[in-house]
Amino acid sequence: MRSILLIFILFNYSSCIVAQDTDKCYQKTQSKSDIKKLEPVICIPEDFYIVDIYEKDLNNDGKIDKVAEWFKEDLSNGDTIFHSIYFQELDSTFTHFETYGNLSQLYFDIQSQSNDVILEDSLLNEIKFSYQYYGGLPTFYEGGFSIEFYTDAAGYKKLFFEFSEDKNDFILRKEQDWLAPRTATWTEDEKMENEIIYTVQEGMSIKDFNMLEYLE
Repeated sequence: MRSILLIFILFNYSSCIVAQDTDKCYQKTQSKSDIKKLEPVICIPEDFYIVDIYEKDLNNDGKIDKVAEWFKEDLSNGDTIFHSIYFQELDSTFTHFETYGNLSQLYFDIQSQSNDVILEDSLLNEIKFSYQYYGGLPTFYEGGFSIEFYTDAAGYKKLFFEFSEDKNDFILRKEQDWLAPRTATWTEDEKMENEIIYTVQEGMSIKDFNMLEYLE
């Protein structure tokens, strides 16, 4: 079943990337404050909009890069939230590095998130029940980004992907497991239970990351 779910996600991602490769450049933003952060190269498909633009030096070259977060204007259950990374060049222009559709959970509306709701689409239903909690977007920092999500009612996973110049890719360098119950009566601070450090050679490429594999 996990392989079927992965195929579903990849199909959703590929369809949007194909739509993105057109002669027209759409730059609709959800917030007017993001308009001034746009660059000519930041383009998304029609009927989508940019909901945020992050500015960090992601590849540690001393120049501020940009990440556009975007999704459909009319979201439906199972839709993907995309993150497009643009590196700043020596002449201060930007080039598109990569677009990822696996840095956050698939979208489900508030009503559908309830365990009492059964969706008609059995595949989406399987994905929905795999998620422990909803929300949570990647955090971008100097040299990379982190992805955080609950694996069960009290288990919280933090994955840190950092840019490797040799591999020209974001590689998993650190994995943390935290005890972090989400209850109103919990008074003890969150605490880390385990940490694994990976070398560039050992770490997984962000292209191979699939959140659902951690939720089995």
